[in-house]
Amino acid sequence: MLTENNASSILRERFGIDVSVNIESFHGNRTITVRPSDLARTVGFKILTKLKWRSVEIKFVPGSFARDLVNAMEASNQNQRAAFKVFAESLLEKGADLNLQINKQSYKPNEPSQWPINWNSIDISMRKGQIIFGEEIDQDFEKVFPWVISFFGLCISLLPLEPIDNENRYSVEEEGEAYIVTNTRYERSNINRAACIELYGTTCKVCSLNFGEIYGKIGEGFIHVHHKIPLSEIDGTYFVDPKKDLVPVCPNCHAMLHKKKPPYTIEELKKKIKNNRFPNF
Repeated sequence: MLTENNASSILRERFGIDVSVNIESFHGNRTITVRPSDLARTVGFKILTKLKWRSVEIKFVPGSFARDLVNAMEASNQNQRAAFKVFAESLLEKGADLNLQINKQSYKPNEPSQWPINWNSIDISMRKGQIIFGEEIDQDFEKVFPWVISFFGLCISLLPLEPIDNENRYSVEEEGEAYIVTNTRYERSNINRAACIELYGTTCKVCSLNFGEIYGKIGEGFIHVHHKIPLSEIDGTYFVDPKKDLVPVCPNCHAMLHKKKPPYTIEELKKKIKNNRFPNF
């Protein structure tokens, strides 16, 4: 059963951002509203999801005084737009009708190189039809929530994130922390991690381990994300592309990938596993 608490926990675990989730069903109107917990409504935004007749509609809604937020999204860098493209292509491939308007003009969401330089406004929305809802409201909310996750990742990827030094970084997460224009601290690496998971899922690309299949609910969605090129070995001008630079791996395989410098490739480690298990083949 999808509740407001576990919905916010899922989003927090995936994106590293505290959010409030409001799930409502009133007089036939069924909605899910997601807001960042630490941004005032007037200067922040919400993700509004409406369950229609056999369809779901989701919209990015900036606050009434969110000009600074729009300006910051306008200034999104190559890394952020690469993550946006990952989520956009994922939604499109799954059959969503995705709409992006900048300055009231339509642009292809998966072609950020064609977007204009100056933004006065941004409108993002999607619709997915041919969704068969049943008689159980709770099951209907669970059915549409994966679309909410993907759309939230799409929007959050354009938020202004800048690196901050952190002496206590997790050993395999080399991007450090980040902050938004409001001085709210987020994990920049979580956005790229979420984009990688959106693209490749949560099954290890080396050994095919899936924690949800082994541990059930407590393992669902758990996975490490490996940087093919360690960020410690490249300069600060390099932008991480989740599609080509990141890959999901289990903690064991992640540790083994880093047993040498530079790390083993995914194919090299898969070959070592095969040779160890089947030495005569």
